[in-house]
Amino acid sequence: MKRFHIALAVGDLDSSIEDYSTRLGQRPTVVVSNKYAMWRTGTLNFSINQISDRAGQLRMWVLKMKPYRGFPAITIPTVWNGSFSHHRHRIRK
Repeated sequence: MKRFHIALAVGDLDSSIEDYSTRLGQRPTVVVSNKYAMWRTGTLNFSINQISDRAGQLRMWVLKMKPYRGFPAITIPTVWNGSFSHHRHRIRK
């Protein structure tokens, strides 16, 4: 299984829910009023967080995959608080 997890900061959660629901062709799977929404598709977990002063910022992205040729972990670049860093993530079977 391969799945991307992507999180974005938005300024207006309600209008962003409408926009991304149209783009993704479905309503969110989870909504926490005035805070958070998440969509799940076959290959994507996409979430938005209402953080007005960081609207438009990529908050996180992760690629989840099955172990490959003995590699139990991968290094994935993520963005958090406006700076790039590398985090070592375990790949779950």
